Amino acid sequence: MFRSAFAAASALLLSASLASATTMAANFLDMPFTTLDKGNETGIVEGGYHVFTSEADFFPFWEEHSAGQDFLRAIPAIDWESEMVLAVFLGAYYGGTGDIEITQIDLLGAAVFAHVDRRGELSARPVLDNPFHIVVMDRWEMPVLFPDLDLSPVTLESGWSQDNVLPDLNIVVENRATWNRVWAETHADDVEAPEVDFEQHMVLALSSGMVPTPGHGIRLAWAEVVEIRGLPVALAMVENVVPTRPAIMIPGYAWQFVRIDRPAVPLHVNEFTQSLQ
Repeated sequence: MFRSAFAAASALLLSASLASATTMAANFLDMPFTTLDKGNETGIVEGGYHVFTSEADFFPFWEEHSAGQDFLRAIPAIDWESEMVLAVFLGAYYGGTGDIEITQIDLLGAAVFAHVDRRGELSARPVLDNPFHIVVMDRWEMPVLFPDLDLSPVTLESGWSQDNVLPDLNIVVENRATWNRVWAETHADDVEAPEVDFEQHMVLALSSGMVPTPGHGIRLAWAEVVEIRGLPVALAMVENVVPTRPAIMIPGYAWQFVRIDRPAVPLHVNEFTQSLQ
């Protein structure tokens, strides 16, 4: 399924794997989706992620899923010509407050990225749960990938200035010497750089370059690790925000310093543009 598109996505994301940090441009769309079912009671026992593009595959899955509920649910009406279904399961366990949810779906280049939030704790309460979330979205003939490890981005500083505070665009700061240099280039001598443990973290120093108005901005949309062809890849998605109706024309520069967990695999920094209405 999706074999040719999956190969294209793999080539896009893995072509730069020889470098520890690379930058690639990307086309990006935030995809809407609708929840079909969400809860804890299901006939599905094992945790995992599923993608369905035909009724032949979806029907037996839905029968197994609904058999574990108090009443049999009618199979949802899906237009398989234009829609597909994504389903995520935390896995059966006893007690606790675990949950799983698809929080965001992005179309990037040659792949769909479905972001999954896994949370909660186990307890001794003797009740068998298997939290799940099942959604329907527009159908795309390309692979669906599930980033499985959030790199915990934390904004250290952001702003907009008429001065070119970051001459280089999107610097991946991996050690204290580079961090001190980048910070010194952008701040007065009496302003100390935030403390960063570079054994556990790294910093993304993001800059928009010169933009025509303060309405323009730059930010880290997400940073996660995803598995492609069995190989983990760390992705950082940098969003350039462009207002469609700028209120005032004052050239300047937007920037953001973001601390992320240091991934165990090479980091790829991807840029995309988001227009505001």
